[in-house]
Amino acid sequence: MSKKYNFDEVIDRMGTYSNKWDGAYKYFGTNDLIPLWIADMDFAPPREAVEVIEKRAKHGIYGYTLTESKHRKPFIEWCKSRYRYDVKEEWIVNTPGVVPAICAAIQSLTNEGDEIMIQPPVYPPFFNSVKNNDRKLVENPLILKDGKYEIDFDDLEYKIKNGNIKMLLLCNPHNPVGRVWNREDLEKIMNICKEHNILVFSDEIHGDIIYKGNQFNSLMTFPKEYYDNIIVATAPSKTFNIAGLYYSNILIPNEDIRQKVRLVLTKLNISAENVFSINAGAAVYEYGEDWVDELVDYLEENAKFVEQFIKERLPKIKTFNLEGTYLMWLDFRELFEDQDELKDFLINKAKVGLNDGTTFGSQYVGFARLNIASPRSIIEEGLKRIEKALNI
Repeated sequence: MSKKYNFDEVIDRMGTYSNKWDGAYKYFGTNDLIPLWIADMDFAPPREAVEVIEKRAKHGIYGYTLTESKHRKPFIEWCKSRYRYDVKEEWIVNTPGVVPAICAAIQSLTNEGDEIMIQPPVYPPFFNSVKNNDRKLVENPLILKDGKYEIDFDDLEYKIKNGNIKMLLLCNPHNPVGRVWNREDLEKIMNICKEHNILVFSDEIHGDIIYKGNQFNSLMTFPKEYYDNIIVATAPSKTFNIAGLYYSNILIPNEDIRQKVRLVLTKLNISAENVFSINAGAAVYEYGEDWVDELVDYLEENAKFVEQFIKERLPKIKTFNLEGTYLMWLDFRELFEDQDELKDFLINKAKVGLNDGTTFGSQYVGFARLNIASPRSIIEEGLKRIEKALNI
């Protein structure tokens, strides 16, 4: 089957105020490296989305705007056709991103001093969203077993039974370890949380990036009896590389919970509606299915390439099987016991920019996260730089 899209194309992003490229200096202290860190892709989104933005831009007036049913309908159809669950339009709360939604949920549904559980290593804003809102952070670290990260259910259940936990921040697919939690794991989590009346905020922003042999299970596919205990966060940002448009679809089936979250967003005057986000957000879901299918195939080949390269040429670095997301968790502990040494090696010797493993949990010394959502030539050059620096 012939390919319609060219993900090998290298697009120069310097000078576009790209956080990943132009902003690398703030994170690494230099722009003289290949940035393979923050979770956005070096691919242009589906052409139809670009055309929608171009058409709207040509109008020339960018006043206050609003979201209507026609903007949400493509997303609703996407959920039904790809994941076989129905979304009622009134369940959708639009926010500028998943993190603002997490903070709004924390503020509206918990009190200062309440405990909120996370499962490190995990997306760094999970930590900050809890701490910055004066809640207590409870960690349920994933356990590494036979080269694969798993949920520690004994620890999870013990801390829930003996603590004051009001909310669990779930990451599915998991960033950064790349697990796509199976139905059995999710059922265990939901049954424990339902029994103890704990709300599960499920960050499913990477749910479209799933590789062969794995099945994505949204909490929205669970029976309706669980709907009083869930908030499901989705967005077109990771899937279609439009994070800079700040537009997320947060699904809240329970009306009381939904109104409480909306109230906080109203108090803060937070809106996701702008002239470009609502139109592009609809266009990607309406026209982007073939694009996503080819993207996922390309990313899966990138993952295989990285795994093979490291296995053959960098055997002291450990990888973990990537089930979903375009983010790979790398274990450098056989080479570096000190995190500052690892950072110095990557930034100043190899000249590649990866995310510092300790930002996903202070205990993850010797780890780093690699973003593989770039043309393969860029990924290969980054790996070769690491190889060359190790062999000097």
